[in-house]
Amino acid sequence: MVSGKRCYAFVGKKGLRKGKVLASLMRIMEKEGMFLKKSDILANSAEAHAVGTRLHIEHVPA
Repeated sequence: MVSGKRCYAFVGKKGLRKGKVLASLMRIMEKEGMFLKKSDILANSAEAHAVGTRLHIEHVPA
């Protein structure tokens, strides 16, 4: 269940129309009920990893 979860949306810097792709991703995530706290266009996988280590993610036991 992803409804009501706080999320972070990002796309890679490579490719065309990055802003439009990010907007589409955010719209789809919001339709699923996710609450987007932040979005960004990241340059590479190293930057994505660095951002991921700084995120505060709550793990809910199953």
